[in-house]
Amino acid sequence: MSVIKECRRRIGTTPRAFPAEVERAVRVSYPQVLFATLPWDALARVYFDQAKLRERGEVVWAQVIQANNFLFNPGLNFEAHAATVLHAGPSLDDPSPLREMAERLESVREGGKKSPDSRALADLFHPSNRKFWAPVPASITDGREVYCSDLMIFRKLLPPEPKGATLQKLVFPLFVARDETRVVMQVPSRFWPPAFLEFWESA
Repeated sequence: MSVIKECRRRIGTTPRAFPAEVERAVRVSYPQVLFATLPWDALARVYFDQAKLRERGEVVWAQVIQANNFLFNPGLNFEAHAATVLHAGPSLDDPSPLREMAERLESVREGGKKSPDSRALADLFHPSNRKFWAPVPASITDGREVYCSDLMIFRKLLPPEPKGATLQKLVFPLFVARDETRVVMQVPSRFWPPAFLEFWESA
């Protein structure tokens, strides 16, 4: 069984219901300090829609293409930071095509060449533009239906580390529920298969 299929099996089919202790462990609290000066940030929607995602969201692969540097520093254990990911539908069992697309995006961005997709690619990488289900140009995806979304990375949902959880790898399972909310959310590591946890913690 593939990693993503095993992850779906461990989470259960929709609509999901979790024991109270599990619900408490995976629920994220609205960080008053973080959003005190940015209450209008569209990413804050995830705090209000997280139950929809956990209970009825599909589980798909996500590949990070940009992330706040704080996510790689265990000493800066803030509640959440922003990242940008590529994600596809549930039919994609192997995340390697997403990694290849991320590499192509980075190559095009660094090359600086003008193309019909230049404006779309510039928007995908612009840090001030919040992106939700932004289509990735077909020239990058080989015709696959792939999207780009911003999200909050919650350290409490990552595998624990002695000095604070960090983004050890750039790929992980994601909850999506496009019919109910435009925000997306990482699948808590307690639902990850052992094989993926081992991969995450490997050098």
